[in-house]
Amino acid sequence: MDGLLSELDEYAVEQALQISENSDDDVEVTVLTVGPEDAKDALRKALSMGRWCWRRRSRRPATTW
Repeated sequence: MDGLLSELDEYAVEQALQISENSDDDVEVTVLTVGPEDAKDALRKALSMGRWCWRRRSRRPATTW
């Protein structure tokens, strides 16, 4: 099942989108993964669920903790 958005994760994304849509404030929903390369499929699924702003982060190693 690697790379898939779990049922609980999908529910969480849907709830976050509903909160965002029902808020009078400017609410941003962020999805991320620290999974393997094929986890990008789960991110694509989450992105397809709503209006999103895609930001790609570089893969530079962290220099500080």
